[in-house]
Amino acid sequence: MTLYKKIESLIEHPVSYEDSYLQKDLDKIEDLPTLDQMALKPKPNDKQQITLFRILSMLSLVFCLFVLTTEATVIYDP
Repeated sequence: MTLYKKIESLIEHPVSYEDSYLQKDLDKIEDLPTLDQMALKPKPNDKQQITLFRILSMLSLVFCLFVLTTEATVIYDP
């Protein structure tokens, strides 16, 4: 149930249908719902969260380069 709730919170639900829509004759092609109406779409990401993760990834890259250079210095020039 936890995974289901997590997925449920990350998607936008399709347009809710009224009782009159559910009683339509779906044998006619024009009465069928379109793919855009039925599709599950992910919720858009928060811009602040995207920016935060990009900054953290850059800091992580800088830290990794720092560690690699210090380790290389210790190995080759003790």
